[in-house]
Amino acid sequence: LENLTFESFVEINIQAINPVGEVVLHALELNYKQCFIKRSSGNIMCAYHLDSQLQTVTIEFPEEFLGDLVLHIAYSGSINDRYAGFYRSRYQHNGQEKLIASTQFEASDARRAFPCFDQPDLKATFDIEFVIDEYLTGISNTAVREERNLGSGKKIVRFERTPKMSTYLVFFGIGEFEFLEDTSEQPLVRVATTPGKTRFAKYAMDIARKSLTFGKEYTGIDYPISKCDYIAIPDSMGAMENFGAIRHAEDVLLVYPDVTSKSRQTLITKIIAHEGIHMWFGDLVSPAAWKYLWLNEAFATYFTYVIPHHYYPEWGVWEQFFHERHLSGMERDALPSTIPIDLPNVDDPNADPAPTPSTAPIVYNKGAAVIRMLEAYLGERSFRQALRDFVTQYQFDSATSEQFWAVVESSSGVPIGEFAKSWIHQPGHPLVTVERLDDVLTLTQRQFCYSEIISDRTWVLPLDVLLFLEDGTTQTRQVIFETHDLVVNIPANTRAYKLNAGFTGFYRVAYSKDNWEQLGIRIKSRQLSAVDSVSVLDGLFAMVKADMHSVDTFLEFVEKYCDVEDRYLPLTNLAKNLEHLYQVDHTKRRKISSLGLPIFKHALDQIEWEPRADEPLVITELRETLFWASFILGSEQIANLMRTKFQAYLMGRSVHRDILGMVLKIGIAVLDVPLSKLWSLAINPECAEAERIMILEALGVLPDRTSLIELLEKNLTEIPASLQFYMINATAQNIPAVGLMWEWLRDHFAHIEAYPLHVVERILVTLIPVCGLGHQNEVLRHLTDFTKRQPRSLDSVNMALELLIVNHHLRSN
Repeated sequence: LENLTFESFVEINIQAINPVGEVVLHALELNYKQCFIKRSSGNIMCAYHLDSQLQTVTIEFPEEFLGDLVLHIAYSGSINDRYAGFYRSRYQHNGQEKLIASTQFEASDARRAFPCFDQPDLKATFDIEFVIDEYLTGISNTAVREERNLGSGKKIVRFERTPKMSTYLVFFGIGEFEFLEDTSEQPLVRVATTPGKTRFAKYAMDIARKSLTFGKEYTGIDYPISKCDYIAIPDSMGAMENFGAIRHAEDVLLVYPDVTSKSRQTLITKIIAHEGIHMWFGDLVSPAAWKYLWLNEAFATYFTYVIPHHYYPEWGVWEQFFHERHLSGMERDALPSTIPIDLPNVDDPNADPAPTPSTAPIVYNKGAAVIRMLEAYLGERSFRQALRDFVTQYQFDSATSEQFWAVVESSSGVPIGEFAKSWIHQPGHPLVTVERLDDVLTLTQRQFCYSEIISDRTWVLPLDVLLFLEDGTTQTRQVIFETHDLVVNIPANTRAYKLNAGFTGFYRVAYSKDNWEQLGIRIKSRQLSAVDSVSVLDGLFAMVKADMHSVDTFLEFVEKYCDVEDRYLPLTNLAKNLEHLYQVDHTKRRKISSLGLPIFKHALDQIEWEPRADEPLVITELRETLFWASFILGSEQIANLMRTKFQAYLMGRSVHRDILGMVLKIGIAVLDVPLSKLWSLAINPECAEAERIMILEALGVLPDRTSLIELLEKNLTEIPASLQFYMINATAQNIPAVGLMWEWLRDHFAHIEAYPLHVVERILVTLIPVCGLGHQNEVLRHLTDFTKRQPRSLDSVNMALELLIVNHHLRSN
């Protein structure tokens, strides 16, 4: 850790079924010392050559070999600062800077740490050992088998053999770790932190245990390793499901009593659940190739909500699923460049398979929504049994989409091929248009897209048609819609109809003007559930973005039917869409404010403005949403409230953790105060990462352009690279900054482009769709040049440009 280098060797046991004269391994940025085939009679030296473009090293044998051989390669490498492969993280403890070395190998970065067959289906067992300084602790996928001193301040740490697993799941962690342990049952669960922080790890350990217990009980398969570590790495990004050694950034694992809000704690719960269920979906059973990534991530995303709901049904996390996953997936899937869930263009074994801002919403979000639809289609019991059968059949192995569907069909007895073909293998989702003539509904389906798109695709649609009868009763008709047209007979006394009851289906519905109004009446009277209400409201807004309805039609609908709305889901969706309209179209801001502010104030009065200890999670989240939306729309009452609370915060008084983030964001925007105190917290490496992130997000919404530009410059030079995204991202919500952020991005592109590519893509997809308005030609030229330098970014750049076009049309609607 002093020289930021490592010396290593790898021994690979290979079985040559046919005579071979060379072996091609994946390897990147490694320096080779020697390579030989081990023989009891003496080692056989081998030549080698590198291909940096293909990221391979070819080992050339002096003669052809058949059968078993052991290939020994000695090499060295660097512990990099790019958060990929074997990388370093910095933190402060007792005024001293410390380093941790850890790994991030998904999808194709194990090759940065050791030469290997770096594809998910080429599974192996691994015997791992570290030679490290005596004062350091080593963590890997399995428990320590042996640890002994070597003298000269060094020790060797050997770990138990791993299960058969993919290279991307291997983990190395070396640093000054402390552990909180749960030895109550098998497996041993540990949370590893930097010194002094295990006191913030108890919540994570509890949820970790619950998640592993759930996975075992749901699948019927024991967790196959004697321990499972959850490792909090400062100066890191996200989380990664390494088998038995799950790495988290600190801010998504540790809970700080006075800082971590109820919403953030729920997010931590969901991330721990997501990574924990990966021990079965992804680690035990892996994708046979990266095009089948959904077999990992869509299922883990689905269980992100299943597991918290199982233990804490009162939280209402399934309501969060709709705006976090279902609607987010539909937004991405409505763009012309959408792709199938079964990823295209990654058949090339040397392609970059890492999820991008373009592919992730399809694989994770649409994938999870389709899994939820599949469960409704099969029934809960058949669905669960099919998953059990799949994991049992392919444990310690890998599988394709076709193999998964074969198990589902065999297990459930339901012909599933056409469902899989339409939802997994083809892109997009349908718009179902409904026309009524007397007691007959005529349904047609075509692909829904924000731009005009012509296709003859159809989908297998399980339809739940909710009928409202004139006598006040309801009926539900269940049909399967799998052609272009379908006729559904309904009672003559049907007053209104709502397709996709329960919003289990991943499709939009276009109604006649009369039925839109009838559904609006039922939103206002609460005859429509919150879930069905949000599917109507967001569906109408989606059609506005597709230029099928006017902005004024949407605003009039909201004004007429949502004036007394107080439910979490409809209000969260309204706030998001009204904020977006307000940001994109300055000509309608007065109208949007006069419409939205009374709705939000009424709802805040209903749920109360101050947090309560015993309130439901959805109330806490709704209050945050309404505070921010009201401020964006110009509420003086919110501005004054937050000004007062922010002044109290600056004077050292406590602010309730559930509104602290809003107090900082809005307070900074409305109170002209010296920013030195907040900046000193933002750059203080001993400040909790969660609090630093809150402060950086707040500073990103500064209204004063001069101050904002000054702090953005400091953000690039004084903040760890892993945290710089937060302030940049916040500027996308900052209406006074929208006009300058394209120019800022253009002028700082060389710095931004030095980030890991997935971070660059994330920034572009966040900023370009709004900040690029009015600069379309320049944006196109600049990003075209960027994709020539970084061709792997093309899908994310296309997504950003398509969203920019959608917003341009929305502004002109």
